[in-house]
Amino acid sequence: MSLFGLGYLIGYALLISVIGYLYASLFAFIFYLVYFKIKKPLYYIIAVIFVLTVYYLFGEVFYISLPQAIWS
Repeated sequence: MSLFGLGYLIGYALLISVIGYLYASLFAFIFYLVYFKIKKPLYYIIAVIFVLTVYYLFGEVFYISLPQAIWS
């Protein structure tokens, strides 16, 4: 289980640098829920809302730039 956690964090960090915070976080949250076979749709909705809220707060309220994709 600890190897999964280590690999998950390393993969997430690499993914952020390639596709940016928004898409990497959405993918990571959804992957995590699917990997652990979470079936409650509410968890998926909360994950997406959480990522979008953090993205909005940092970008529009705090004016802190989150990592963007390589191509943008």
